[in-house]
Amino acid sequence: MGRITKSIVRQSGVDDAQRVMLPAYAYEGAKKGEEKAELTRQTMERLEAVFDEESRVKIMERCGRLCCGPTHQKVRKALFQESNSLEEFLEKLNELEAGKAHYRITEQGAVIVEHPSCLCGQVKDTPRRFSSHSYCMCSVGFNKELFETVLGRKVDVILVTSAICDGGPCRLVVRL
Repeated sequence: MGRITKSIVRQSGVDDAQRVMLPAYAYEGAKKGEEKAELTRQTMERLEAVFDEESRVKIMERCGRLCCGPTHQKVRKALFQESNSLEEFLEKLNELEAGKAHYRITEQGAVIVEHPSCLCGQVKDTPRRFSSHSYCMCSVGFNKELFETVLGRKVDVILVTSAICDGGPCRLVVRL
């Protein structure tokens, strides 16, 4: 939740972060996955009440970029450098993720990223679906950071489906 707070502060300041976020002890006190997910869902409802869609996307994408930290980047960059092609890199990513995620390239040259279920420890155990995709923009930011770091250029990432909102798998398209 600290990354969301940092993203809100960067977007519009401490006052708005205080309007959206609960005190840190409220999140730290949530022991079970369902409790954490419910607090996060409520936080997203407050985020939606305070910010317009464009701002919410920026906040949550920034959060995802922070989540894709140096360790993620270093490991994936090394895999890319060891690979002879994008296809080989994606195969290595699939091995690394061992069923948690699947990457494949389309005939049009985009990458499809699919997670059978939500991977985020904050929300994966939600008993109730989220009403919007705001939280999932974090995954968009994570994948932007991952592919931009590895490829050394800007990419576009589109959320197609979300496990916590739509049911089924999370699916994103990375336009290279």
